[in-house]
Amino acid sequence: MEKIKPELRIFESSEELSSNLADYVLQVAESAVKERGSFSLVLSGGDIPIRLGKLSKAPYVRLVEWSKWHVFWAEENVVPKRHPDSYYWQAKQWFISK
Repeated sequence: MEKIKPELRIFESSEELSSNLADYVLQVAESAVKERGSFSLVLSGGDIPIRLGKLSKAPYVRLVEWSKWHVFWAEENVVPKRHPDSYYWQAKQWFISK
């Protein structure tokens, strides 16, 4: 897998951010699957599960090799996993369950 150089990207809208994030994650995932046979994603807060929900919709959903993904997350909220503030619940609701 090629080294990814840090860069700053500024977006005009939340939708543009979500689309570019989906494109980027898909690109990295495809590269990882091709090179290593799987892709691991770690979620660690914020609204990333909502933004990654875009991957569960056309045209992305047809392109993602979901069976090759491993998703992990850090949970900083001390709430039951089915609570709306739970990062587990957010990841499942917006992204993983799709």
